[in-house]
Formats: sequence, structure tokens, C-alpha cells
Amino acid sequence: MNNVMKKTGLFLVSLLMVALAGMAQAKPAPTAPDALISELTKRWQAEVSRQEAAIQKDKSVLFRITDRITAPYIDYEKIARLVLGKYWRKATDAQKKQFIQAFRDDLVRKYATVLYGFRKAKITVKPLTYKEKAKNVRVKTVAALPGRKPVSVNFILYRKDGNWRAMDVLTEGVSVVATLRGIYRSEIQKKGLDKVIADLAGKSQG
Repeated sequence: MNNVMKKTGLFLVSLLMVALAGMAQAKPAPTAPDALISELTKRWQAEVSRQEAAIQKDKSVLFRITDRITAPYIDYEKIARLVLGKYWRKATDAQKKQFIQAFRDDLVRKYATVLYGFRKAKITVKPLTYKEKAKNVRVKTVAALPGRKPVSVNFILYRKDGNWRAMDVLTEGVSVVATLRGIYRSEIQKKGLDKVIADLAGKSQG
């Protein structure tokens, strides 16, 4: 489970990067995905660093920062749909809505702490070559923290309404969406979707 948290933490790091990139897309000359990630990661790290004292006193500050930055630019419905897989197609509209909200809240709260551990990481972004009309791209990066082995992280981004958004992350070749799908599939088989949603909502409120 610890490895899953680390991988999902890296996934949310990418969401933060892409969320910031989404804001930058409003400029007249949109920047390439790799350049955006390289530039805007530094901005996010600087913001978190400035509020570190407040975060140390109150972890909810970190949760609010994470949610405020990512919410307008993350397609949680798409991510939830990919994670639930076949169970998304079987779910009612009410269940889908409830799962999206509970899933989002759980990710923001549970893994914001993991994100915080990467606030000082050095992110090396490899140059990306892609067609201007491409709908999906893969941005290859390496995340390194002092005293720890560098981690290969590939961001799978897709274009929506002119903005780049994250749809998956491969950490050392392992898909985060596939990992989470396996976890939720097992839980739904054991408990049912309604119980899984209730458990997620309970964690967020706790």
C-alpha cells in the first residue's frame, strides 16, 4: 500500500503541474507541455515553500492549496471513469456523481501529504516532440530527491478545450490508473459500489 501511495502521490504531482499548465494556456501563445511542466513545477514548489510554516501547523492548509490549484483544471470524471472501468458503465448517475466527489476528496486529502514530500524534488523534463494537432502526449520526466534513487515518471496528457490535462501517470512503467483500478475492483467485488463510496466519503470526513 505504501508503494501505491507513492505512485499516486506522483500522479497528483503531475495533476498539479498540468493544472498550472492549464492556467498558462490562456496566454496568446500556448507553451508546449514539457516546457509548461518544467516551468510551472517550480512555481508550485515556490508557493508551497512560502506557506510551509502554515502547513506545518495545520495540514488542512496543504489540502486547500492542493484542491484550489487543481480543481478547475482536473477532469475528475474522466479519471474516475478510467479507475472504475466496467463498474462505471454499471453505475447509476447518482452513484457516478457520489463516487467522483468522494474519490476526489479522498485523493486530495490522503495524498496531499505524499505530494508535500516532493516539494523539493528536482524534476528533469525530457524534450518532447509532438504534432500540434496531437490529442494525447507522453511527457517523460525523472523525479529526484536527495539520498533517494531517481524515479522515472511519464505523464500521459490529453488535450481538452485547448488545455492539457492528465489522464494517467506511469511510474517506473507502472500505470497509476491501472493500479487504482485493481484496488477498487477488488473492493467493489467484496463490498459493492455503494459501500466503497460510503467508505471513501467517511475517510474524507475523518
